[in-house]
Amino acid sequence: MASSPNRRYLTEWINDRLNTEIISVIVDTPGGDWDGGWSNDPKQVDSYYQPYTVLVPLSSSDSDGTLADFGSMWNLPFALTSYAVSARSLEDQTDTARRIVSETVRSDVDLGGVVWGVMDVRTSSIGGIDINRSVEPSELNQRDVVAIRISRKGR
Repeated sequence: MASSPNRRYLTEWINDRLNTEIISVIVDTPGGDWDGGWSNDPKQVDSYYQPYTVLVPLSSSDSDGTLADFGSMWNLPFALTSYAVSARSLEDQTDTARRIVSETVRSDVDLGGVVWGVMDVRTSSIGGIDINRSVEPSELNQRDVVAIRISRKGR
């Protein structure tokens, strides 16, 4: 029986894990309270910047397998785009995000009533640092890509 994973549940599951140590949001998710970035006007004395990461699901594909198991393994890449105001805090943020996602290997996750196992997590790219000088002070960002390979458990 071919099936594809319900990625929304995987995205939320990863985001929950990221939020155990860092501030992370799922792309284009309306937020309530302030999560990351500037706490208020950056020119105010009591303002501070909280680094954060945006989790972006990318195009996915099924993984090679036998004809009988077609659709039972998937490669699901995610971009981890982090923001900070110093290179040190940016790289700390992105290193932590990649580590947290990598630690999901050998975990089982319920994706809408079907259990899938995380078989492998690979970092396929560690991005360079970009600087946004249109804001003062400048904001830095880095986009890394991790690929999660999952396998459907049972039938």
